[in-house]
Parts: sequence; C-alpha cells; structure tokens
Amino acid sequence: MVKMIAFSGPQNSGKTTLLNALKEETGLTVDDFKVSRAVQAKMGHDRLSDAVKTFEYVRDFQIEIAKTKLLHDTYVKLNSHFLVEPDAILTERSFADIAAYAEHWVTSINTTEARKWLDHYISSCKTSQQIYDGIVFTPSHKDIKFENDPNRANEESQKKMESLILFQCKQFGVPYHVVESVSINDRVEEVKAFISGGD
Repeated sequence: MVKMIAFSGPQNSGKTTLLNALKEETGLTVDDFKVSRAVQAKMGHDRLSDAVKTFEYVRDFQIEIAKTKLLHDTYVKLNSHFLVEPDAILTERSFADIAAYAEHWVTSINTTEARKWLDHYISSCKTSQQIYDGIVFTPSHKDIKFENDPNRANEESQKKMESLILFQCKQFGVPYHVVESVSINDRVEEVKAFISGGD
C-alpha cells in the first residue's frame, strides 16, 4: 500500500516548497494534494486559523483525506499490471496542525465551555491522524526568510504555532520527523530517507 505522509509546521516554514521539490525529484515518485487549502477555499477562508473554528473543517478534511487514500489504493489494485505505484501520498497540513490552531484560538477565549469543545476537537483530530503513516515537521529557521504576507502570521505567532504543532505531533502517536536541514536539496534527501525507512 502507498504510504500516507503529512507535512506539518508553522506558516512560511517551507512545506509547499519542499512538497514541490519532492514532486520534481526523479528519485522518488510522489503525489501531493493540497487538501487543507482546498477545504479552506470551499469554506471561504484564506487562513487555517479561521477555518478550524468549526467541526465542519475537521469533518471535510477527514473526508478528503480518506477519499484520497481510498482512490489511490483502489486505483493501484485495479491497475497493478500497468501502474508504477507511488512511494507516498504527501499532503500539506495534518490533523496535528488543525488541533494546534484550534488550541491557539481557544486559549484566547479561555472558558470552561471552550476547553470542553477543544478536548472533543483534539480527540477527533487524534483519531483521524491514524490514517497517516508519518508526519514530516518543518520548523521555521532563521535562514529561511519570512515573507510579510497579509494571509500569514507574524514571526512571533509563527514561533508560537511551531511549538503547538510540534506538541500535537508528539501526542498523536504517529511516527514523525523534524526536518533539520536548511537547503532545499538537503531537505529533500532528508525527507526521502524518512519516507523510505521511517525515523
């Protein structure tokens, strides 16, 4: 079966750049699906921090991820004599990101009712994350220039989200790898090693 790998991390930490580089890398066949952005767009949100405020986002993300895996597994079975099976399905964002952004939002509200809602929300994310075989976490780095984009968080918020997402990665019980390299070529090789052999 095809491995399902999620790319997690704060905004502007190089997730999309790394996904695109892996897609172009001839040594590894991958499929990348920007499911998170597609679901956000469907809900009319530019920011993940806005989209996560309802269970609708988690539900739609669950559905799209499950559909992606099912379609690939089925296609591989039906075309086993003709298809070179991809090494991995790579998705931008994971349920760890969703849980972390929800936690960040609820912390600003800080009511008993909101905390109960968050506990249920995170529990749902943790269960859903089990569809993945691994998580690649891309931390922010001082040598990766932060771009001032109105749809992106500021650097202080970026570091806060990095801490929250990494915490959720550790809690979810799915193998994860924190990318240590800075250059895109080194990052590609590092992630290829993780996908092929685990961490």
